[in-house]
Amino acid sequence: MDKQSTDSAGIRFEMVNRPVPLWVIDRVENGWAVLENGDTMESISLPVEGLPGGVKPGDTLVRVEGKWHRHDAETAARKKQIGDRFARIKAANARG
Repeated sequence: MDKQSTDSAGIRFEMVNRPVPLWVIDRVENGWAVLENGDTMESISLPVEGLPGGVKPGDTLVRVEGKWHRHDAETAARKKQIGDRFARIKAANARG
């Protein structure tokens, strides 16, 4: 991950001097989002209306100064990592 990242709203996240915990939306059900912290394995449930508009499972979020923000760069990096992993598995299976 970059030392500094910027979300879609232009919020800068300092990833070196002050680590920002990353939360991934696992699922959204009945107006509630279940977020998971991959480092601590902690899960929390939050009302969707308190999160950025349009969030969906797989989105990475950070909480800065009491407000949740989508972290688009981290979401894209995670999706690429997962896609690359699946491609390696598929290639290995095709070779037999």
